[in-house]
This record gives sequence, C-alpha cells and structure tokens, in this order.
Amino acid sequence: MDSTIIELAAAAALGTKILIDALRLAVGLTSRYIPLLAVVLGIVVVALVHLANGGGLATGAQIATVALAGIVAGGGAVGVTELQKQVERRE
Repeated sequence: MDSTIIELAAAAALGTKILIDALRLAVGLTSRYIPLLAVVLGIVVVALVHLANGGGLATGAQIATVALAGIVAGGGAVGVTELQKQVERRE
C-alpha cells in the first residue's frame, strides 16, 4: 500500500472516530450501522484532509487514493470504537 494512503488514513482516523461518536450520541445509532457509516465518513474526512493539503480530486488515481485511505481510516475508527466497547463492558 502506498505511503500516501497510510498517511491520509492516519490523519483522518481520529476525525472519523470523533464524527462517528458524535453521531452515535446525537442520533442514537445502533451498532449495525457503525461500520458502514465509518467507511463513508472516513472517505469524506480523507477527502477534506487531502484537499486541505493542496491535493486535488481531478484524476482517477487521486480519487482512488482518497477512497482507499478513507476505507482504512473508517476501519481504524471502527476498530477503536469496538475496543472501547469491550473495555466498557469489562469495567
């Protein structure tokens, strides 16, 4: 995997996690929808990070990079959320 994808995913994972938790709190989403929401929000957050860093979304390669990094960021955010749930269950 390209280092750009990893860098974008790492930069966007925390923002994705924050948005997921905020939406869970505000709307009361069930766990069933969290993984799908994480991927969608991950792609959106990665696109914003990419654009903020001066990148564009004009080519297929740029769009694919953002999409892949968003999937990784969403997966990371869901992983943190699930780990957090496990800790809360044990307390």
